[in-house]
Amino acid sequence: MPCSSSITLKRPKARPSKQLTSLPPHFADKPHFNTLHNPTLSNTAAAAIAGTVKPETLHRPQLAVTEFTIWANDMGLHPNKTLPAPEAVFCEFTASFLGRLAGGTVKVKVSALKTWHTTLGFKWNGADLLCCTLTGIN
Repeated sequence: MPCSSSITLKRPKARPSKQLTSLPPHFADKPHFNTLHNPTLSNTAAAAIAGTVKPETLHRPQLAVTEFTIWANDMGLHPNKTLPAPEAVFCEFTASFLGRLAGGTVKVKVSALKTWHTTLGFKWNGADLLCCTLTGIN
């Protein structure tokens, strides 16, 4: 990560893989981590956006968001540093899968995070560095 970044990450100890079901405690009390509803949108607009994803396919993106928040918590990031997340955070998150997951799987996770950000009305900060990181994982 570049020296000019103001984000410092702690390196977590390796822990066994487990099913991710709940958000870390200090993320769980933030409303935007528990919902995919943008408070600036009318109910009609929110319903139209919600209709772009079938209810039965929402489980996987929600798991990706939960996985990201658990990772951010393990890195010592405060919730306000993860939504909207800077590109460096996305790069670190995706790089954490190097050698563990296929590039396509990681891209699906990033896509879920992008949808989560944009649905909530936050700017998506993934750009060239994130693309390079994803290419390196392939």
